[in-house]
Amino acid sequence: MQEIQGVSTASVHSGEPRRRPSLSVTEPIVNGVMFPFAHTQEMIDFLDERKFAGQADRFDYGLYGNPTLRAAETKLAALEAHGRDDAEPLDALLTSSGMSALAGLLLYLLSAGDHLIIADSIYRVSKQFAADTLTRFGVEVTTLPACRLADVQDAWRNNTKAVVVESPSNPFNRCIDLQGLAAWGRGRGVKTVVDSTLATPFNCRPLAHGIDYVIHSVTKYLSGHNDVIAGVIIAEEWSLAGLRSIQTQLGAVLDSQSCYAILRGLKTFGLRMRQHNANALALARMLAAQDPVLNVWYAGLENHPDHAVACRQMSGFGGVVSFEVENHERAARLNDRLTLALLGASLGATETLVHQPWLLSHYEETRAQREAQGIRDGLIRVACGIEDTADLLADFRRALDQT
Repeated sequence: MQEIQGVSTASVHSGEPRRRPSLSVTEPIVNGVMFPFAHTQEMIDFLDERKFAGQADRFDYGLYGNPTLRAAETKLAALEAHGRDDAEPLDALLTSSGMSALAGLLLYLLSAGDHLIIADSIYRVSKQFAADTLTRFGVEVTTLPACRLADVQDAWRNNTKAVVVESPSNPFNRCIDLQGLAAWGRGRGVKTVVDSTLATPFNCRPLAHGIDYVIHSVTKYLSGHNDVIAGVIIAEEWSLAGLRSIQTQLGAVLDSQSCYAILRGLKTFGLRMRQHNANALALARMLAAQDPVLNVWYAGLENHPDHAVACRQMSGFGGVVSFEVENHERAARLNDRLTLALLGASLGATETLVHQPWLLSHYEETRAQREAQGIRDGLIRVACGIEDTADLLADFRRALDQT
């Protein structure tokens, strides 16, 4: 096959053979759990290959891998590797959820007595896992109020072993200097982990900037249809090899049907991301010009605090826009008057979703805790879908006019 140049072409063809043994154009769903050997020597060769290479070319038991699972992992790794010339090969490890990806990775990287730096803007359950679970096993955790490189540097200790950030962050689109973070981490022996769910490999590839591990909630843009829960860790091949034993111990494996749905969703990944990006940028610009709107957060806007950073390391700015109106009552009326956008807390799928973060993702926190993060009662997060831009803007204009 000729060298693949574009991300959309990569999402269709990367990691796939030109001609399958089944002669099917799509990856077959293999539901088998056990894959028998022809004879004892084949079993010995398989065990030797897995021991010394970290992974074998065939499978023995579904807990350790499956052909459909491996096909999805190969494509995801190829997307994150796109454009990395003469670099170490990447590998991907699919898990049963985004949380299982992060939890497994941190359990692999950290031991009792180690120190973890984690950004406050990361997914709430990720922070809970660090603060409530890792600390029970002797890991020290520092939670940063903002996603800034200077704050990470200031929080460093001699026992710091890993730093976890989300870039762009949810819901405010804060972006960190990935190249600077990677260089700082290498200089101090600190593993850098970036949750790049909101960016996706279409808009940003953190590993190309030197980051050690990238994680995604595959549930979101990568599968793209609100019908799969999955996560993935992507890194250089040897950095990922040891993680497969942690995945086995945790049992965080993904079933074949979900893997097939991911592969199918990825075929339209580039098409979908272009529309997500276009809708979000247009909506952000429209909202910024409306009188009832007090603030708009979108990294693609010139007045966003991290716009310059985002422009350096992103080719697009994603589909999440957050904006604020004066209070909860006005926000609720606006959301309830939308006819295209659905009321819900996820993101990354074909339908536009809206919600007030204080009511769902931050409801368990006190008002003081929420407001310390900028989560006020009038804040609305929009996860733009792939509807026609004109229709989406008209829906929000009408709802704003009626509130």
